Amino acid sequence: GEGAPLVGRSGELEVFTSVLKDVLQGIPGPRVLLVTGEEGVGKTRLIQEMKWSAQLHCSVIEGDARSSLPLSSMFRRATGNPEISGSLTGAVEVRHHLVSEGQTVTFLLDDVHLLSAGARASMLGLIRSLEPSDPILFVLSGEPDSLAPAPELVREIPLAPLGVEAVEQWAEGALTKESLPLLMELTRGIPSAIQDVLTRLGEGLMTEVDLVGLRDVPLSERQASRLASLGRE
Repeated sequence: GEGAPLVGRSGELEVFTSVLKDVLQGIPGPRVLLVTGEEGVGKTRLIQEMKWSAQLHCSVIEGDARSSLPLSSMFRRATGNPEISGSLTGAVEVRHHLVSEGQTVTFLLDDVHLLSAGARASMLGLIRSLEPSDPILFVLSGEPDSLAPAPELVREIPLAPLGVEAVEQWAEGALTKESLPLLMELTRGIPSAIQDVLTRLGEGLMTEVDLVGLRDVPLSERQASRLASLGRE
């Protein structure tokens, strides 16, 4: 969730900071960052951190891939033109407007793989129309093939589960040192699972003894984020 602490992602944030700096200075380079990784690994949390950082330097337009007209809404806010559409033509108009105005804009869109085929085609059209020195940055999250075939200006940021040190940093004070390896074993370093467990411990709905009981519960690749409900069974 957005309220979870961000640990173990300094390298990914450094990539973002470097790319954003180049965009702000007009230095040629990537103009699209695609954050990928398995469910619950922290994609949404990371791009929210990127959004907050970008807002210190430029305009940020955030969209909702689940809405009916996500690109139209983003394009209209970026240009101030209430008539612009989310079509490929609209995408070309957006780039022309932003480049002519010399206005740096970061577009933020979570779960880009949920876009309709038409919306995804329009966004890809805009991305493919970008020049390496354009004042436009897309920060997206989604599945690795969300932008396949990936245009040249796209840089993927794959997220892996958190390592031991990051998990220990997050859980410090919430668990005894002896229980930290067990937390790592049960959650596999998946942030959503870690947050579930630590929230339940903090609310008194689970104890460290309960963690030991969960050790024998078989976890599939998509069950880690369901530890909270497993703890109640």
